[in-house]
Amino acid sequence: MDKLPEADTVDGTLQVLKEIINDPAAAVVVENELAALAEKYPDDSDRHGILPTGYVTIDDPKKFRDSLQVAEGAVPLVDWGDLPVSRI
Repeated sequence: MDKLPEADTVDGTLQVLKEIINDPAAAVVVENELAALAEKYPDDSDRHGILPTGYVTIDDPKKFRDSLQVAEGAVPLVDWGDLPVSRI
């Protein structure tokens, strides 16, 4: 088999590998290695409810909105008044 079938979870992947391996001793080794890899490289979906360091939570949206400063309006990059005028 060149490619493993897709599995959504670690348990699903482990089940597919156990069926392919068909050897209980090797399956235990794969299970331990897979558990270690899953812990070392967690999926983004496993991090629900955990905010990374440096995030600021907004408890009062109105107060937060009032603390923001209005940016200056956009200004043209080129002064178009310096172009030659048509004489026609």
